[in-house]
Amino acid sequence: MKLALSTAAYPNLTAMGRDVVDTGKQAAELLLKLIDGERVGHLMEEPYELRARASTGPAPAAE
Repeated sequence: MKLALSTAAYPNLTAMGRDVVDTGKQAAELLLKLIDGERVGHLMEEPYELRARASTGPAPAAE
């Protein structure tokens, strides 16, 4: 999934991202369990990933 603001800017901005759809599904499943009175534990999230875009490049040369 693209970040709208990251890809709308020029140049496209590098950003950290993750699968927000999957995260939302997991959150909904946990919420339904809580509503049903079940106890839920901790859920390990997938790590964020670096999404390099046009704003990433070599560091400027020292003067």
